[in-house]
Amino acid sequence: MGDVVVDALPPSTAAAQEVLFHVRRALFEPGLSPAATAVYPIGELNPVALLAGFDDLIQASPETLVITSVIDLARMAAANSSVDALVRNGLTLAPPGMVFPAGHTPPGAEELLVCHVAVGRAFALDIAAWDPRNMPPLPPGFDSWALLEQVADPATGALVWAPPQYLVPSADRVAVRYYVRINRNARVSPPLVRASDASLVAACPDHPDQPLSYWCATCEAAVCIHDKMMGSHALGPAAQHPLVPLSTILATTHDQIRAGPRAHPDVAARAAALDANLANLDAARAAVRDQADRAATALRAKYDAALASLESITAFHNDVLRADEVELRRQAQLIASVEAVEQASLAALDPASLVASVTASRAALVHALAAAPLRDAKWNPSLAVRGELTVTSGIPPVPPHNPPANHPPPESPLTHGRPPAGAPIAADLLWRKVVTTPQGAFRPAKPARPASPPRESLPCESDERPASPPARASRASRASRSLSKSRIRRRHSEYGHKSPGAPGVNKSKQRLYRRRGARRLVRLIMQDEFALALALGQVLAGESRPGPSGASPATAAAAVFASLRETAYNLVQLACAEGAGLRLVLAGVRAQLDSGLAASAAARVDADLVASLFNGSSLASHVMVAYAQVVGLGFVQSVLAPVFAALARPLPHSAPHRLRTLADTVIAALLASDAVLPLQFGALIGELYRATAGDGAPDAGVKAVGSFIVLRVFCPAIAKPELYGLGPVQGVEADELLAVSTILQHLVSGIAFAADSPHAALNDFLRATYPALRAWLEELGRANADPGAASRGTEYHTPRIDARELESSMLALAHCLRHHASHLPPQLTSIRLQPGEPQPKPQSGADPNADPLSLDVILTTILAAGTR
Repeated sequence: MGDVVVDALPPSTAAAQEVLFHVRRALFEPGLSPAATAVYPIGELNPVALLAGFDDLIQASPETLVITSVIDLARMAAANSSVDALVRNGLTLAPPGMVFPAGHTPPGAEELLVCHVAVGRAFALDIAAWDPRNMPPLPPGFDSWALLEQVADPATGALVWAPPQYLVPSADRVAVRYYVRINRNARVSPPLVRASDASLVAACPDHPDQPLSYWCATCEAAVCIHDKMMGSHALGPAAQHPLVPLSTILATTHDQIRAGPRAHPDVAARAAALDANLANLDAARAAVRDQADRAATALRAKYDAALASLESITAFHNDVLRADEVELRRQAQLIASVEAVEQASLAALDPASLVASVTASRAALVHALAAAPLRDAKWNPSLAVRGELTVTSGIPPVPPHNPPANHPPPESPLTHGRPPAGAPIAADLLWRKVVTTPQGAFRPAKPARPASPPRESLPCESDERPASPPARASRASRASRSLSKSRIRRRHSEYGHKSPGAPGVNKSKQRLYRRRGARRLVRLIMQDEFALALALGQVLAGESRPGPSGASPATAAAAVFASLRETAYNLVQLACAEGAGLRLVLAGVRAQLDSGLAASAAARVDADLVASLFNGSSLASHVMVAYAQVVGLGFVQSVLAPVFAALARPLPHSAPHRLRTLADTVIAALLASDAVLPLQFGALIGELYRATAGDGAPDAGVKAVGSFIVLRVFCPAIAKPELYGLGPVQGVEADELLAVSTILQHLVSGIAFAADSPHAALNDFLRATYPALRAWLEELGRANADPGAASRGTEYHTPRIDARELESSMLALAHCLRHHASHLPPQLTSIRLQPGEPQPKPQSGADPNADPLSLDVILTTILAAGTR
């Protein structure tokens, strides 16, 4: 920041010229400090002449301004012509000024006269809706408001937007680049004592006309030549103090400053490691709390479901037993009344009448009891509720407090952004059996021993598999499972063993056949770096040419786009279920780059080859989009949800900077999203940058990273937020969100809008924003491409995919492979699972000579089981 100190100036425009001379030196010679002049009365300055020259110098400054807005606060109207009033009250709202809090002036400026202030991102706000008594909070990424007002044009009378007025809530939100201040009582050295390197020399407090030239180590103070010869250090005890030339001490001090960081080389590394550990620990604790909240919600839902199942299970038996209870009481009352009548008749009737009366009453009693018999229902319930919520810890032991010298502290696994293998920091909800006890008690499950997963199950896991296997069920669960198995065996014995396609096969056996075939098909596709999947993508991409049916190229291209998108999504679903989603994406990227290099005459990666990698006619592009949807859904929601909430606040619909404000808000959120970037995305970005950033094309790596993280992750969510669980954005039209997505596409591509485009007015915004976005993309690529750097980001666990959805993806992929098998290379259609795969049992009705591990037999098994 340039600081021109003026004690006072003579009453003429020459005074302004003298000030401008020092301002020019501060602007064009940053290494020089401004000089001071003699003392004159303050009120004799000519601010008009001073301001005109000051504006010209600012416009001609060679420094590049990296800020959004630059405002001159020195245009003094009649209300602000007094310097004393300006210092006392602060700047007020005035065109083209800003609201500056009263009483705040830049540091070191006692009386501010002319200044040049830089303001960061300003949020557009209609001044008609502005209420200074109830100001809304600033949205994230903004530090000021731009107050817009419509005024009448003096020439036409039409309403036009006046230059914006800026409102800053606090003085620390602005940065004063250059200012001229007037200091009445400052003691400065005259110009004749300045050193040859143009730096100011402090003057002696007792002898203002003498510079400080010597250093007294005993007094720890500087003295001048007058003090040494005839002053304080010439007589008395101070005369014995050693005096060293100040230039010698200054050289020694410079050496100490330069050697300071090298004296403790491990401090910076330890500080960086400590910051990373603290950040990762806070993120892990926050993730566990969030997962615990979700687990508590799931527990409550299971609790409610268990009680509901209890009511549905016991409702019928409860009705039967309650009805028997009422009937039994009625019959007991009837028997008691008959016995009372018989006892009364015993003394009142003669023998013949007594026998006749008892015989008639007993016959009536037997008839009444037979009319409403008891059902004698018997039910011995065996119900229980068990649930378990566990938190497994992967925090390493604390390193020693005082490690040995010249040895770095032991590296913590938290430095790499993820817990070590075998101890993930996560909260897993493990459900054993959800039923209810007759007493209504809720009992937690006992600690269970680990057990291996089922052999023929098709799990759905993230790319980072959990290290701890699922726990074994309790004794009651094992007993219930054995009973279920015995019932299944009896049912199988009744139906007999039949082939998957035979009539009458049960659904459990069909599901078993499908799961076995799906596991083998997925492992077959994963062989040889997904060679079968990549070949299928090339076959589908080659169908864009018009066929014999006469379909137009546009229709054929749309059909190819749909088939590629569906195939890519199915592949990603099945690969993520096997923990190989990232391997699938990286295999597609490498294959696309290799094929592009083979077809390129330059034999190197350039921007055109990177653009072909992300076009819509390649399987690699669709696989990246599908992987971003499956893995990065939580990441996209965490970044864009606060932005859409901030955009929901009403903005003036006629404001000219509305679309610029929307795009600026989204870009600010993107630039701050690297802290929550999924670790899987970091690995993919690093691979993209390493594969594309070379000496011949330095921008190819930046374009590859931007094309993935911006075009394939954020742009679809901005254009269609409802597909990502963000819902419709209140206060923003759908076409505006689509326009913001278009702006991001042009920004990443580095291409300006055409002159006839409706967004051509935003080309200045693109040119001003592109350097910051490019620097962020380059830093993101370099940080993740360095194999020795610590991983930065957040670990997201892929949500479990429904089993039916997995079966649907598997069937669709099997149909696609069977349909295009004739177009695949022969060496791929004849592949089989590698040795070591368990040999399946031959099914009844199958060809005994067929290879059960071949692609044709696996597809036949899946499709036959899927037709039932």
